[in-house]
Amino acid sequence: MRLVEKKCPNCGAGISFDANATEVTCKYCNTCFEIERDNDINDLSDNLKNIDFDSFSLHAKVVKKISTVIFIVWAIVFVSIFILFFIMFFRNASMIF
Repeated sequence: MRLVEKKCPNCGAGISFDANATEVTCKYCNTCFEIERDNDINDLSDNLKNIDFDSFSLHAKVVKKISTVIFIVWAIVFVSIFILFFIMFFRNASMIF
């Protein structure tokens, strides 16, 4: 049994009731309220319990490897451009002197 704690919409007093209850009565003002359920939220919470977090871990590892490969490729491109720039610069500089 899971207890839910809310405030009475009539008097503002704190009330607690079973999460599966269909109606609740405030102990202070004796007002009875019908509890409306949102089945989508209950289905969502059930689905969250069944999530396979190992698949997320595997996904994170794949994304990390892909990002590492992309970084290495960009580093190689940058270094290649840098080397080509210096080769061109020193080739032209040696022609001047």
